[in-house]
Amino acid sequence: MSKKEVTIDITKRPENTQNDGKGGYYYESNSGRVNLTEEWYPDLEGTYIKLTHTPKNPKEKITGIFYSRSKQNGFEQANLSSCESISVFYWSLDSTRTKPLLIQLGERDNEYYTNNRGNTWTKNGDINDANTLRQKLDEQNCLKNGAHLIDIGQKGSGRNYNCPSCSQQKLRVYYSSGPGTPYYGHHIRNSFPGSLSGFKNGSSWPSGLPSVQNVKFIFVYWNRSVPSLIVAQSRPERYFRINAGNLKSWIEVSDKSTDVATPTLALDLSKTDGKYPYRNTNAKIIVAVLLSHIGGGYYRLQYSLRGSLFNVKSVSHNDTQLSGIDSTDLLLSVSAYYLGDSPESLDRLLLVELSINATHHTTYKYFHRETKGAKVWSKYLGSGGGTTRLQGNALKRALDELKNIHFPDPPPSIGKQIADFFQKTEGIITASVTPGIGGLIGLGIWKGPALIARLIARL
Repeated sequence: MSKKEVTIDITKRPENTQNDGKGGYYYESNSGRVNLTEEWYPDLEGTYIKLTHTPKNPKEKITGIFYSRSKQNGFEQANLSSCESISVFYWSLDSTRTKPLLIQLGERDNEYYTNNRGNTWTKNGDINDANTLRQKLDEQNCLKNGAHLIDIGQKGSGRNYNCPSCSQQKLRVYYSSGPGTPYYGHHIRNSFPGSLSGFKNGSSWPSGLPSVQNVKFIFVYWNRSVPSLIVAQSRPERYFRINAGNLKSWIEVSDKSTDVATPTLALDLSKTDGKYPYRNTNAKIIVAVLLSHIGGGYYRLQYSLRGSLFNVKSVSHNDTQLSGIDSTDLLLSVSAYYLGDSPESLDRLLLVELSINATHHTTYKYFHRETKGAKVWSKYLGSGGGTTRLQGNALKRALDELKNIHFPDPPPSIGKQIADFFQKTEGIITASVTPGIGGLIGLGIWKGPALIARLIARL
């Protein structure tokens, strides 16, 4: 195998790779280096996680895909050497990342492969957009992790219905009219406790509801014709309230007794536990905090209600108010971009993104500090002053620019300056001062770096 070829090991994840000292992860392959980045999918919801393997050197071609030492088959006609990366999707609650659901070649929408058994993968030509990708991931999650979808719109007493994803697993719903508020209970048959990858309401996807593991029952309480409270009977129990301001979205709360409407939060971008007080109650809003390494040593910390809307009354970092960051808009998320994986360090916070729920689409605002140590955050107009999202290479360029402002490279040493000087001026010296070159160099040694510095300054 040529040194310009690498193979991809899909068992690699941040926990079993090397750190490059700048916050990035990589592993070695045939004397080459493969970088590893991660991304939650779908955005906001984060039901799945996408790990992307990219050769550090673009000239290094991908020649094979392995699961540890076992070669994965089915890619013979795929022309792997033309792929700039290989991505692997996992269920976000598969903490060991041992059950890959789907492999994507490059970033092409129609290059997805699934595997039902053994080491052979099959191309899925029916995945061509975000909807069909989500459907296939849910289906594979049913098969590989036993994590099914529940339909909170189902009613009945002691009857079965099929999982909306795989259409095979049976779920059972029953009605309880005992003391207190009546409810419908759901559970996965022949799996007790079970796992749920998500929730549907008929054919629609309610926002704000995450995956849950080791759940015995799901209790759905109805208010007239609308479900208003979901209790996941797990350890600990989890509670989800319908958003009174938007009946298609849900909000996770710490106390099932409190009704909630679109909350206004005082976000702290150093916090990762995601618990925020709700008005003048004892209940707390549970904010989803998703951390991901996006490459180049940069990390994204995203705060959201998994698609439900919220307002912010302030944005801070620990006890420091981030002056200049404000919004009266309804938000889908707030993301903090850090250099390295230490959100407790304000100095390493480079960029803040507000994802705004506009009519029929999403817009974005960005904030940064214009100079090192600045106390006020200003709008970042590096994207041209528009409202589109910074992503991919545009995001990396923005973060590199801000990194150079707040963490400039140290000046080169005197030795490096001397070496660069002679390399830069070799032709000049040879052409114009050859007769005296020995004296010049000898004088340079005798007078020391100060003379060299003056010579550099004169050229």
